[in-house]
Amino acid sequence: MQTPRTSPIQADNAADTPAQDLECPMPKSSRRWLARVGVIGVLFFLIKGLAWLIVPAVLIALNK
Repeated sequence: MQTPRTSPIQADNAADTPAQDLECPMPKSSRRWLARVGVIGVLFFLIKGLAWLIVPAVLIALNK
């Protein structure tokens, strides 16, 4: 008699694997670089968005 197949999500050993044994496949230097790029990107678009709001408001205020 064959045993029923289980999906990888429901594998018997999946619940037995502690989370601390799992590691990110990216090297730490790459993760740090990617985090810096993400922070710089967020700051760039935040400043750009604020400029799109502030510059027209200042121009309108100066033309009155």
